[in-house]
Amino acid sequence: MRKIIILLVIFIMLAVLLVIAQETVKEEVKVVNVEVPVRVFYKGKPVDNLSIDDFKLYENKKQQSISSLNIVRRKIEVENKKPSYFVFLFRAYNYNEQFREGIRYIFENILMKEDTLMVLVNDDIVMIDRLNDKEAAFSRVEKLIIEQSQVDRRQLSSYLKRVEQEIDMRSFKFSLSQGNFISVQDFLKRYLRIWKDYKEKYLLPDLKRYYHFSKKLERIKKEKWVINFFQMEMLPTIIIPGEIKRSINRFTDNLMESPKAENVSYGRILRTILNEIEKETNIVLEFPVEEISKLFYKVDATFHTIFMRTTIGVESRDHESMKINSDMEKCIGDITRATGGMLVSTSNVRDAVDRIVEAENVYYILTYAPKNPGKAGKLKIKAGKKKYKVLYDDNIRADYIKEYFQKRTGKQERVPAIRIKSLAVKNKKLIITIDGFSVQKTEKDSIGKLGIHICIKNSNGKKVFDKGKLLTTQKDIVTIYIALSSLKNGKHEIIVDVKDFHTGKTDRKSIR
Repeated sequence: MRKIIILLVIFIMLAVLLVIAQETVKEEVKVVNVEVPVRVFYKGKPVDNLSIDDFKLYENKKQQSISSLNIVRRKIEVENKKPSYFVFLFRAYNYNEQFREGIRYIFENILMKEDTLMVLVNDDIVMIDRLNDKEAAFSRVEKLIIEQSQVDRRQLSSYLKRVEQEIDMRSFKFSLSQGNFISVQDFLKRYLRIWKDYKEKYLLPDLKRYYHFSKKLERIKKEKWVINFFQMEMLPTIIIPGEIKRSINRFTDNLMESPKAENVSYGRILRTILNEIEKETNIVLEFPVEEISKLFYKVDATFHTIFMRTTIGVESRDHESMKINSDMEKCIGDITRATGGMLVSTSNVRDAVDRIVEAENVYYILTYAPKNPGKAGKLKIKAGKKKYKVLYDDNIRADYIKEYFQKRTGKQERVPAIRIKSLAVKNKKLIITIDGFSVQKTEKDSIGKLGIHICIKNSNGKKVFDKGKLLTTQKDIVTIYIALSSLKNGKHEIIVDVKDFHTGKTDRKSIR
């Protein structure tokens, strides 16, 4: 009996200890702190003298107490630095000697053996985990830049030639002088379609690309530095010259002021198209600065930009072409400054790199305990009494960029634009990767319907291969392999056209 009582006491004590342990664990789970990086600017300059009392933090509109505040001062160290993670983004059309000198300078003076380097040139990526052999790494990166810049240059040149053929300004000026409403209307509709296509191809950023590479950066624990080498070409060929634009406005105004109801109706139609053109040419409105900036807040990466201008294939520089560049520069500059980085507009890459290395990124780390430990709510942070600009990730732990994609693919969804993602020849095979096409649901499955046409010309311009093919697929992206073993040795031009039969949209790429 005594043994039974002792065992019972021990059992009760163990049960009590277990309950206490469970209570302790529950209490520990509730104490979870979240760190929020915050940047504060006043008249474009960072503010670095604020204290914890200068900040107010709200979660789901309810004020929360800030448990700590630290100020971080960070710059790219050249000597005695910790291993860092560098990302180089390239958009290049003209890899000249000045460009080359700047890239070599980075490899020789900025990158260290322990650093990791990710290089993105269009859709191609080079990963270099350790820079033990800098010369080999530089050669590898340079080769990729040269190849891709040449491909981009040829594709852009080919694209602009097609644009010039479709937008015949001389013919349009004649139609305008004759007062031919139908011809003027057709021209403006054609121009609007081409402009939308051009903007999507060359001016608006591929947000999904930024999203996927930022998700990779999220897992990196080293200091992260992104340098964007952005070479912007002047493109007046796609802009309606100011003189013709004024003539269109005069023609439209005359129609609107006409006593004939029919002419007034024509004028309204043209005014509607002109308003849409004006809206579409405002790049700033459609550039998702806030979303891209938040991607870099989330991964705690500083984003620097070297904005370079090139004048390849340009015959004139009118006011409108300058506006495109200034709009792009403003948008990219906003992203750069929002992450504490520096925007340098110059073609002297070496000088730009020196200025970037000297730039200090200053920001605050606020720490607080969210009400729900499993998920931080929507944040709002205020700083100081002045009109400070406060930048931060307002949705800690949430995949809000995914939500942004869903928003864009809702009711206002754009028609998917088919794209030849990559085109290459390797081991006597032509490799074509296509994405961006529409996949429509049927009763049994989801199907994409594509048309592919391949034309290969020899050095004399003679066609040696000319075939088309229809393809159905259930995938969002397809890769096609075509054997070229029967092709004779020598220089060839390969032209690939694709069409999405669900949307009617097309794309073309060529390589030599």
